[in-house]
Amino acid sequence: MAFRSKPGAIQFITGGFLCIVAFVAILSFPKLYKVELQHEITLMNNTLLFDIWKDFPIPIYQKFYFFNITNSEHYLNNSDEKMIVQEVWTLHVFSRWVKGEHHMGRWHDYLQRSEDFPFRAGTIRKDLKMISYVQLTDLMQLQLTWWARKESYVQNLVNIEFTNLDLENYH
Repeated sequence: MAFRSKPGAIQFITGGFLCIVAFVAILSFPKLYKVELQHEITLMNNTLLFDIWKDFPIPIYQKFYFFNITNSEHYLNNSDEKMIVQEVWTLHVFSRWVKGEHHMGRWHDYLQRSEDFPFRAGTIRKDLKMISYVQLTDLMQLQLTWWARKESYVQNLVNIEFTNLDLENYH
């Protein structure tokens, strides 16, 4: 009967309890969220990110552009002209993972890759002058070393990088 004499006491106690629970939840939520997020984004078995990473559904498209240097003689003779390039062809590469190939009692996943190497009409020449970009990056690193600081040495190495390609082998 004591509660009937003070009807607001139950509401006050319940409200106070809910405020304390809400305050504790507000303070602890960011920490709990970070712990759960850290658990889910690590690449371990049975986590959400691992399953997405394992079954990567997005195909990969790549394009490689090849250019012909049209004024290679002027450039090799140390003239101040800029290199003039003309696009010769584009290599299109498409890659994706394929699941579920059954071979001799086992399931195999493999990377399916297709390449499209179309030559553009009117731009095919027997003799192309190109720079090997893999070796050119090595040259850039070489230029930074102490024994390759002479311009003539580096220029001679760049001149060696011009290669003649025979396009008849690519048909």
